[in-house]
Amino acid sequence: MLTATISDLDNLLESFSVHLRLGQTGVSRKKSPATVNAYMSDIQMFFRWVFETKQISKIEEINSELILEYILYLTDNLCVKESTLARKIASLKAFFRYLEFKGFIPLDPTLRIKGYTERRRRELPKFLSTVKSQKILASAEETKYIKRNKAILYVFLTCGLRISELINLKLENVNLEAGEITVYGKGGKYRIVPLIGPALQLVQEYISERGPQSTNYLFLTKYNKPFTRIGMYNLIKTLARKAGLGSEVTPHTLRHTCATLLHSMGVPLRDIQELLGHADLSTTQIYTHVVKEKLKQSAALNPLLTNPESEFSEKQ
Repeated sequence: MLTATISDLDNLLESFSVHLRLGQTGVSRKKSPATVNAYMSDIQMFFRWVFETKQISKIEEINSELILEYILYLTDNLCVKESTLARKIASLKAFFRYLEFKGFIPLDPTLRIKGYTERRRRELPKFLSTVKSQKILASAEETKYIKRNKAILYVFLTCGLRISELINLKLENVNLEAGEITVYGKGGKYRIVPLIGPALQLVQEYISERGPQSTNYLFLTKYNKPFTRIGMYNLIKTLARKAGLGSEVTPHTLRHTCATLLHSMGVPLRDIQELLGHADLSTTQIYTHVVKEKLKQSAALNPLLTNPESEFSEKQ
């Protein structure tokens, strides 16, 4: 197998662009000049991020976790549009598939990365029921860092934070006396979010347990370092598996859960919009569809719908 280094990138991109323009069975279909240029730009952007954030010399060192971290960076930090994200993922998948085909890397690291398709974008947000939310909260009791993990879950589930907002929380952002946190969200904007009830109590207990550290980030790993996006993502995945909820639960699932449960209890959309930090109310309105869909599912359980031929005896 040939060994491709980061220094070979320019030559690899040139070779890849030729194959995109010509098309090759087993690698990619022929692409238009505009698509080729977009793919080149996407791949160069990815490697600029790698240069700036990682110590990597060989392209084969790039794995699926690193690519997933990059996708989270695109969605949480750069707030790229869904259509742009779909193309950027497609660009990376095509490039690494080509490198594997040519023998420059032993395995395509994007094989485990799902493409972001139009069909997936139309899906309603996934969320947890109250019972399932309680299960994942209980799963923290089975871990070594009970207070930290329960505090993280409660902040996600009751404050509706994005993953980037939660991992970037600092001690000075938490006002225990007022029961609120200052959250810095997309576009450098900030908002004040209530921290109340068990969420407030658990954060307070965690801060006491955490003690003084060399960093003022609120939530720390077992190494007393701030969480990365992928680290927090993996923690939530682990807790979900412990709760028997499978591996589909993500930090964003918990954010959706917060919004959906509030809307189901009659909280006005404007309040949910402010809590979640949505710039546009139309983004928040997706939760009206989620609740309606849940209502349809519940209504469908009516035995007259599920088994219309059955007879019901009237108790005397």
